[in-house]
Amino acid sequence: MLATPDPSPVVCLTDVFDGAALQSGGPVLTGIARDGDSVTIQFDLSDRTWSSFSTFVASGAGYDLAWRCRPASVYHLGYACFGLRALPVSPTLGTLRLNFNSPSVWPMTKTDPSPTPTSHEGDRTDGLYGQPDLYDILHGPDTEWEVRGLFRIARRFLGPRDPATMRWLEPACGTGRYLRIAAMRGVRVVGFDRSPEMISYAKARMKDLGVSRRANLFVGDMVGFEEHVKPASIDLAFNLINTIRHLPSDRAMLAHLAGIRAVLKPNGVVVVGISLSAYGKEEAQEDIWRGKRGRIEVTQIVNYEPAEDGPGKRKEMVYSHMLARGPKGDAHFDDAYGLRSYDLRQWREITSRAGLECIAVIDEQGQDIEIREPGYAIHAFRAKPSP
Repeated sequence: MLATPDPSPVVCLTDVFDGAALQSGGPVLTGIARDGDSVTIQFDLSDRTWSSFSTFVASGAGYDLAWRCRPASVYHLGYACFGLRALPVSPTLGTLRLNFNSPSVWPMTKTDPSPTPTSHEGDRTDGLYGQPDLYDILHGPDTEWEVRGLFRIARRFLGPRDPATMRWLEPACGTGRYLRIAAMRGVRVVGFDRSPEMISYAKARMKDLGVSRRANLFVGDMVGFEEHVKPASIDLAFNLINTIRHLPSDRAMLAHLAGIRAVLKPNGVVVVGISLSAYGKEEAQEDIWRGKRGRIEVTQIVNYEPAEDGPGKRKEMVYSHMLARGPKGDAHFDDAYGLRSYDLRQWREITSRAGLECIAVIDEQGQDIEIREPGYAIHAFRAKPSP
């Protein structure tokens, strides 16, 4: 049993959803123990009323750890979440065991006191990104066509190459749907996602297809991922369909693009699919996505609220409702999250600051297109030559 709570350090457990702050010394926090740079805290959560999930952040004396949790579950964490903002933590964190009918114990590891936020505060994406099988079905229909486009893009900017001589990287790869097709065609692939469920699914699919030996998949964030990738080893990096806009700030974007530069080969290319904004000229939009595999049908209805320009305003809000229909009935999932907005000037400025030079603006099949505001396009970059 841990010692009686020590007023130093003061540790606070906060339920992000209802704002309840549970201070050390109260009925919930039952113990604190220190061991060098580690702090172990113990909470008795038996009196709490639980919905399907809750989000907590615990902090004190320079220690920060947060997690998103479901009752009576076991999680293997390589990262932690504040809301849905991933914070890098020591991989020695290990297994977090939760049992809300009795006290639970887990470690806190000392981290950077001011980590770079890597998603928008208040994002809720468990419905979409917490269901990798449904996500994969939803986005399956165009995957083969999109991967053919990536091969055309690689051929255009890297020249004719034996796929076995290339290494591709996809940040925030989700279920690895692009990477597994590339691996089946001989490419060595690297991918990461901050969702352990997504990476577990991606690894399983790679194994089923017999291409695991060509794939390096790991849990990681778009900021700091380069620690797990060999420097100057990537021929083509790609980040499509506005995924890069989950990064909530210039600071996070610059950190991510610095990581990309670090892992690209000297002549390597990064392609980014992004929708540019036209502030004050856009209206709310709606998209419908559909996918089917076997007897399961997945439909997603997405509503977009345009962003405004100005400090603290450059965030397009996305509201998603996903319906999965199968032999066992229907399931509904709702999400809401922000996407950082850029007009053409802002996008050119941030990529230039990151040391990237735009070499083309293209469509999904590698053909040149005109830039439009608003409008979606794929921007191809190489690192600027050193001065």
